[in-house]
Amino acid sequence: MRFVNQYSYLLFVVFVLPASAVAAYFWLPKPVGLALVALLGVGLVFVASLQHYRETILADTAALDGLIGKGSPVMVVLFSHY
Repeated sequence: MRFVNQYSYLLFVVFVLPASAVAAYFWLPKPVGLALVALLGVGLVFVASLQHYRETILADTAALDGLIGKGSPVMVVLFSHY
């Protein structure tokens, strides 16, 4: 089971990014502090991209049963043109 999901990570980012920007403003030289906050933002976006749910196209119900049986959360979406 994943300890961090999309929503807990979002709460973490909402707290850490402004806190690091304030800390950089007060304690680091302006260009270096700005660069570090920008680098932190890029790193946080990269980690968020790893947390994104991925779509899996299954060919049959046996593959679906195997995916559900792994023990990790699964969202099943059914689509019909009718």
